[in-house]
Amino acid sequence: MKRFLIWGMSLGCLGVGALLLLLAPEALLDWWSETFQGQMVRWFPHFPIMLLVMAGLWGWHLRQGRMTLLALIMVGAHVLFSLPFPEALAKGISPGDLREGLAVFVPWTYPLLLSWPETNLKRLLGWTRLGVALSILLGPLIWAWNQGFAEFWPEALATIPGGLKSPSTLLALFALWVSPFADRPDLRASWSWALISLGLASLHGEPWWPESVSGAPWPLFLSFSALFLLGGLYGLTWRQAYLDELTGLPGRRAFEESLRRLGKHYAIAMVDVDNFKDFNDRYGHQVGDQILRFIAARLKSVSFGQAFRYGGEEFSLIMPGRRVQGMIPLLEGVRRSIEASTFIIRGENRPLHKPPRNARPPGGREQLGVTVSIGVATRSHFLSTPEMVVKAADEALYRAKQTGRNRVETERRRKQWESYARRISSLEESTPKR
Repeated sequence: MKRFLIWGMSLGCLGVGALLLLLAPEALLDWWSETFQGQMVRWFPHFPIMLLVMAGLWGWHLRQGRMTLLALIMVGAHVLFSLPFPEALAKGISPGDLREGLAVFVPWTYPLLLSWPETNLKRLLGWTRLGVALSILLGPLIWAWNQGFAEFWPEALATIPGGLKSPSTLLALFALWVSPFADRPDLRASWSWALISLGLASLHGEPWWPESVSGAPWPLFLSFSALFLLGGLYGLTWRQAYLDELTGLPGRRAFEESLRRLGKHYAIAMVDVDNFKDFNDRYGHQVGDQILRFIAARLKSVSFGQAFRYGGEEFSLIMPGRRVQGMIPLLEGVRRSIEASTFIIRGENRPLHKPPRNARPPGGREQLGVTVSIGVATRSHFLSTPEMVVKAADEALYRAKQTGRNRVETERRRKQWESYARRISSLEESTPKR
């Protein structure tokens, strides 16, 4: 649902901007002149530079050189697009051809840079990436210098709205979706919307825009493109801060943040992989990582709580509005499902993706039995804060470990309180009334 909401809001923002330029240009200009006056109107076409510089600095702070380089290329494209050339260069370069060349070449920055792994200039791949980025900026200059170069393209492309600009953006968008991302494929939507906005910005000066706003598409939609880049960087920052890289589950910081938003009734379970150190010592840390991902996938699928990676081989479950009595059967079901599942060690030749049903994957045929121990506690008069509940669940987990593993234990204080309450109730019933 969240993904559809993000896509809908992104499409709505771009659609509203395009419709305002097409259907109400005069009203838009009147509103702009009444709201913003003076020198600010003159500097509005260069507003995207500020957003792109922010994106570049943010990417550099996150050590995402690709994002910094992408933002610098966009700034360079804006400079080539907007600033007038000296007369010596203007005689050989047509501004219209230069803008068309930018619209053809610059969209390919996204699939070329974002699909490469992160590296620096100490490696050949880093210099290759920098060379590709410079070629993307040199391409429009060569395109504009050789004004007869566009004549090689079929005349049928002239009937397409935007000429060569639209097919180039669409092909770059297709390449962005089919290219294997080195990391963070979940942010492909943010980069896609940034690329779509750049494609709309490249339609600057097209005859079907109203003449009064024919100069607005480039700064307007380039600003949208920069905003989507900033949104993607925000998502990248959030994932680095709150998501566990190995398992994909929310991490310790997200767990502590969730504790602050709990109501009066909740239960917390701590889950630990049994004999995890033995797995690491015998099979290596790579198999240990596979086991952690295996357990995380099982916990992520539960419908009665939110799973977190607490640290090491320990996980946690926050279950709002739950009591211990109702949670024990559900947690027992989780424990049994993990115990009954077959974990196969991934061999060197075993494929990363699941093969067809009738195909037998090569390698990785050794099976392991993986079990978990679970400790659960709930909020009560004795455990009035989330920190106390977590501590009680951790103590219950420790008892589950000490009493044989592969079991579910509840907090001892609650058992003692229930036993005490039963004794008081029986004494009251046995005491004769006066």
